[in-house]
Amino acid sequence: MKRVVTVLVILFGLLAFAPVAAAASPRENFDNAGFDAFGSQCGQQTCTDTNFFADRQTTASGEVFSFACVDQFTYNIRTGRGTDVGGCLDGVDFTVAGDLSSASLPATQFEVCQRNNCRTITVSANLTATGSSATFRSRYTERDGTCTFTYSDSGQSRSASGSVTFDGSVVAVDGSIRSGKTTVTSKCK
Repeated sequence: MKRVVTVLVILFGLLAFAPVAAAASPRENFDNAGFDAFGSQCGQQTCTDTNFFADRQTTASGEVFSFACVDQFTYNIRTGRGTDVGGCLDGVDFTVAGDLSSASLPATQFEVCQRNNCRTITVSANLTATGSSATFRSRYTERDGTCTFTYSDSGQSRSASGSVTFDGSVVAVDGSIRSGKTTVTSKCK
């Protein structure tokens, strides 16, 4: 369940801005950069998984959209039952080195929610590349009403490690740092 929530948060983040921009033109290009991280800490009875994801998209016309999402899931090792707290923030200012050697988010205030209870916490993240760069390429399609959006992604990524500070607690994490280009083609009936 916890991994499904994380995947959905990341997928939502990646797709959040593209359909709006793509609706204005049948073809749009975005440069993007970002990083993600995951860490798990376990005691005798419980584990806490921390997920972080940040992405910045820059359109051909120079518009910039950025966001970050953070999630922490604490669960009983024996039963798997637990609680989840997390949230996303638009307009986040983070850095990704041009050679993908490092990425960081300075201390930033996030509103995180658990069930109907929300609070503000401070989150920061620092990653340093641990491997050489690798290229990636993907293509997928999404339907929205009478429109079909086709996304083509390509770029480079590097494995990385570092830490995420979640509400004062420092978590060791592994992840990746990436940059690339996304082309969105839309076709509406």
